[in-house]
This record gives sequence, structure tokens and C-alpha cells, in this order.
Amino acid sequence: GIYQRFIRSRHVDGVVILSSVVEDPIVERLKDDKFPFVLIGRHPHHAVNFVDIDNRSAAREAVVHLLEHGYRRIGIVGGPPNMIASIDRYAGYVTALQEAGRSPDPNLTVSADFTRRGGYRAMQRLLASNDTPPEAMFVASDTMASGVLQALRDQGLRVPEDVAVMGFDGLDEA
Repeated sequence: GIYQRFIRSRHVDGVVILSSVVEDPIVERLKDDKFPFVLIGRHPHHAVNFVDIDNRSAAREAVVHLLEHGYRRIGIVGGPPNMIASIDRYAGYVTALQEAGRSPDPNLTVSADFTRRGGYRAMQRLLASNDTPPEAMFVASDTMASGVLQALRDQGLRVPEDVAVMGFDGLDEA
């Protein structure tokens, strides 16, 4: 396939890999073939060259911001559980809560697929499974946050009066 044509035949000198799935086999193959590559996003198991933001610290700071504004019941719409960015952003959420003497509430934790529709459906599930909505939501991407906002509006909830929402990414549209 593509790997054989481009990598093994040395038609390219190196590759930049945009892969954030924990068990992506391409990383192992490139390492075994001693082929030059750089990952966009850190790898949790291999010492490889990568470029990434500090997802864990950034998520922690976002949740600390919500806590500093007095919110206590803070939910999360995280990304897919097999993606490194999702794992790190969830860890930052948990760290912020623990540092404030709180534990994450499994009833306020849902995952989605980093899409607007995924954020919408995740927020619908969270609202349906709780008698009262959370005071605030940390959403692991701005794209999902737009879906969360729509789900809240469709339930007649106001942002930030009823539920505050913190996205992640810094997209202009958000």
C-alpha cells in the first residue's frame, strides 16, 4: 500500500504524522524501519519526536478558572477515550477538581467524537441522566462546545446563567 510505495521505497525523506490514537501501528512500523518522522501530538508509550500543546495543563487551567468563579458541579464532555489529547484533557480536569478537594462525578462525565453533533448528543445524554444540570461544563473542544451550547438551548437552559460552558482550542467561531 501507501507505506510500501512511499516509506520503504524512500520516495520521501521523512514524514509528519498527525495521529493521536494511542495504539496507532504506524508509529511502531516507522520506528522499526528507522524512518525519520515527527508526530503531531505526543505518544504515551514511545520516546519519539513530537510537537504538541500541554493539553493536561491547559485543561487544568480551564477548570481552575471555572472553580475560581464559584462553580462546583462541573461536568465534562471529553473526546474519544483512545485519543491522547482526550486522555490528557480529562486528566487536567480531574487534577483541577482534586486540587480543589473535589472528586469527578461519573454522572457528569461523557465522551464524544470531537464533532459538533457528538457534543450535542453527549450533552443530551448528560442532561437526561441527571435530575439537575451541572453548574458548568468543561468541553474538550470548541467544536463540541458549539453542540453543547445548542443542546442546552434546546432544553431551555441559558448560558452562563443556568450552565456555564468552557470550550478548548481557541477557535475564532467559538
